[in-house]
Amino acid sequence: MRRLVCVFSLAGCLAGLGCGRGEASSADLLIHHAKVYTVDDARPWAEAVAIRDDRILWVGSDAGATAYRGERTRVIDAEGRLLLPGFIDSHNHIRFGNSPDVLKLHDARSLEEIQRRVREFADARLDLEWIESMGWSYSAIPGRRLPTAADLEGLTGDRAAFLLAYDGHTAWLNRPAMEQLGLTRGSTLAELEQVVKDPSTGEPTGVVKSMVSLGRSNEAIARLMEMLPEEPEEQRYRSFEKSLSQAIRYGITTVVDPQVRPDSLALFKRALHEG
Repeated sequence: MRRLVCVFSLAGCLAGLGCGRGEASSADLLIHHAKVYTVDDARPWAEAVAIRDDRILWVGSDAGATAYRGERTRVIDAEGRLLLPGFIDSHNHIRFGNSPDVLKLHDARSLEEIQRRVREFADARLDLEWIESMGWSYSAIPGRRLPTAADLEGLTGDRAAFLLAYDGHTAWLNRPAMEQLGLTRGSTLAELEQVVKDPSTGEPTGVVKSMVSLGRSNEAIARLMEMLPEEPEEQRYRSFEKSLSQAIRYGITTVVDPQVRPDSLALFKRALHEG
């Protein structure tokens, strides 16, 4: 059976529950035979929704919906399925997560699996100057410890590797990446409190904490961001576009991105312009 997933914004006309038929006119879209949750305590359930010009025109019964059906109205029979308002994600870095040049490790359950996938990705992408990854989980590292550069030894040849944890707060670097950054014992960067050091030797371990929470005020991360290859503008937009499409498929119609630099605003403006 076909699945029907519909989301809509209630901002414009939950007052539509009380809209009179005298104001009725043809809708662009009519969804009927639905179990509509209105988020209105006075009348939490309805059967049909009429929409025109991206705004809710009317909400009510199947019988009342006929007044909003015109020759050009697109009609969707929900066949009794649940119809919910769009979800709002109040904290989502919507620009990230879909670059084809970044390895995804969200489902890697062990250090061995992380190592295998990093090696395979590096072998398959000899065109990449840096090996970048997102999503590794702290629980995948045995012994409740943080990972180290030694855990990445030999996986990428002599190429630098940068792995970001699933929460965006911890960067895990291999030895070539540390050398390019100048992250060595006694260096200015090594003295930063965000740089994790071996308690017995004082050597940086390859982990830098507080990446996202401090942003560019974290000197080590600021330098790292300057060294990472710049993603082509068109690829950045396509990755962003894919993230937006994923959100829509899950019924997320509003996203608050908590960290947007001015140089990223062009992505949002283009997406708005392209609908």
